[in-house]
Amino acid sequence: MRLDALLLGVYDKAKQGGLSEIDRVLAIEAARAKLLGLNAPVAAKHQHSGADGSPIVLTVAEMEEAAASFDAKVKLNLAALAAKESAPALPDVGIEAAAVEKRLLT
Repeated sequence: MRLDALLLGVYDKAKQGGLSEIDRVLAIEAARAKLLGLNAPVAAKHQHSGADGSPIVLTVAEMEEAAASFDAKVKLNLAALAAKESAPALPDVGIEAAAVEKRLLT
């Protein structure tokens, strides 16, 4: 729907030959094609495999160990975030920055 609204805004001028409007129409249609999956699949740039090109084979125990390690790291990161969020704020001692600066300079 949003792409249709954008297209309506420039389509008439594109039909009249406005070059920037033609570029906009092409960009909108490219976005629509990508959104709808109409483009040819993009080849993967990276492929994971073993040292000799063979598939990587993991045992169930190795996968469980990797999952447990990942879970532990996530829990540590969440605990660190929670500790950071719950850190007590510095108390307001009622001294303005100018007063502190004046005391330090004298």
